[in-house]
Amino acid sequence: MLTFDLFGNPISLVVDLSAMYWSLADLILLIVAVLVALVFSIRFALTQHERRSVAPLVFGIIAMAVNVIIFFATQELSWPMAILDLWTLLMLSILTAEIVCLVLSTRRRSAVRRESEDSFDDEDLITPIMP
Repeated sequence: MLTFDLFGNPISLVVDLSAMYWSLADLILLIVAVLVALVFSIRFALTQHERRSVAPLVFGIIAMAVNVIIFFATQELSWPMAILDLWTLLMLSILTAEIVCLVLSTRRRSAVRRESEDSFDDEDLITPIMP
């Protein structure tokens, strides 16, 4: 098993399937998932006056909640720490899905804003004067 020494404590890079470990990568992915959902939720609340679909934001927050549940269901923090474990790929894929949902919620808003700006021309303000 691959290990390295950190301040005199051996830390394994990959988990031995017969041993019990918790993953530092899973904890980092969990923290990132919560922060991303928090930032997008605050941004959504601050720009609530704009028309857009709430569904991608809701799916992103649900993905974050699933990430939290999976972390606490699979990681026992009293066990020794490893960098990666079997659940890291699942946590990473859920985080990716969350970010995609939340980015889609902002892109749709930008597309609607661009369409409304494109439909308005300066020529609409000028009325011809008949002699």
